[in-house]
Amino acid sequence: MTQDWLARAACRGHDTELWFASPYSTATRAALAICLGCPVVRECLADAMAIEARAPGGRWGTAGARTAEMRQALADGTGHGAQNSLPGCRCAPCRDYRITRDLYHRLLTEAAGPCPGS
Repeated sequence: MTQDWLARAACRGHDTELWFASPYSTATRAALAICLGCPVVRECLADAMAIEARAPGGRWGTAGARTAEMRQALADGTGHGAQNSLPGCRCAPCRDYRITRDLYHRLLTEAAGPCPGS
């Protein structure tokens, strides 16, 4: 799989530690917020899922606007993922996505006023 999308990734230039912090930390939430505004989030997720499917060590860190737990749920077929979060669903991936989405919109509002997508 080609990784031409990396040059357009929103995470470029940010501290990589954000993407490998404890899953429920402030750093992970910041990484997820950056991912949610990324123009290549789908490519990142597809690449992470492909690499992790072949990796003996399993899933780690944040990629494609998903924590390792969220990507595992996608791989297992037990989660919907951020692109398909279901309103009112109480599964961990959907809950985590809604928390992160709300944080992302709050950060946008604080930085530049109201978000047009809200």
